[in-house]
Amino acid sequence: MYIKDDQWSSISLLIRNIVMILDDLIALLPLTGYFLIIFILHILLPLPRLPLSNPISRRDSLFHFLAFLSLALTWYYMLSFMKASYLEYYSPQTPAASISSLALWLRNTALFKEAWRVVCLTPGRWWWSSQLCTYATGIWTVFLWNEGRLLFFRV
Repeated sequence: MYIKDDQWSSISLLIRNIVMILDDLIALLPLTGYFLIIFILHILLPLPRLPLSNPISRRDSLFHFLAFLSLALTWYYMLSFMKASYLEYYSPQTPAASISSLALWLRNTALFKEAWRVVCLTPGRWWWSSQLCTYATGIWTVFLWNEGRLLFFRV
């Protein structure tokens, strides 16, 4: 049994399509892996009670409010930046989002460098960013750790 020329071209086309799909999925792996790890960590974190259950005290309410606000603002701005980057990459004619278009965008875009370019565009933006980073890695982190330890992770 031998394969005819037209069958070879079909097989070759099929293999090429499979390789392109795998290449696209590999390009999406870091971003999807990042979101997947965050999702899994939110599920696996041991909580004695549900985070959105009825708060016991004002302090508990404040912690819930600030934690939720931090999460909501962070994700809003992260997703807004990614959307703006995607639209800018494909401007003026942005295709409908697909695995191929997202993979091409991620392959040819350095999101981290783009974000820092936006942050460092003006001295004012850089100053605000440095203040937020100092606050987030200093006072805010200590506050959340302490409140979380007091409210949820009693050992």
